[in-house]
Amino acid sequence: MLGHTIFGSYLEFLERIIGKNQTLAEVIYYIGRINPNTGLTKEAKSKSRELYEKQEKFLKWLSKCGISYKLGYFQKDGRTEKGIDVKIAVDMIRLAYEDKYDAAFLISGDGDLVDAVNLVKVLGKKVYNVIFYKDKSFSYRLRQACGKYFYIDKQINDFAKLLLPHQKIQPNPNNNDREKHV
Repeated sequence: MLGHTIFGSYLEFLERIIGKNQTLAEVIYYIGRINPNTGLTKEAKSKSRELYEKQEKFLKWLSKCGISYKLGYFQKDGRTEKGIDVKIAVDMIRLAYEDKYDAAFLISGDGDLVDAVNLVKVLGKKVYNVIFYKDKSFSYRLRQACGKYFYIDKQINDFAKLLLPHQKIQPNPNNNDREKHV
């Protein structure tokens, strides 16, 4: 989770993504709720309980930072998040309709969000798709629907250097860190 990597500076990180001339109106973090009772073996249940407790600490930290969160769930396999894309789509559309934002920065690669992005654009809002360069699972259709997208490897590396100066972090040579226009 990104919040653990940039612990204590999550809002500052997001403000850097959107730029100095923008106002961060609201941040909503979407995550699947870990079930502490998942697993067939005693060891698997212990691991689930550990992950659940870590998630609880993370969610409390988000709240302390003024970041709201919405919970989905995991399928029985414990790996596949469900309900997250629907929650994101509903919030994007509702908040656009209520005129709560001018531009949404969507940190997702889920192609299921294309219809929501298109509707938000009809309502006169801009949507920027923020992509982690190393994450190959982002949707080309989502990128096209948003129209503008950018990779954030360099920003992550810059923050990591500030917070973890003792570690050597190499920027991705394939990332030119410029906003892309489709």
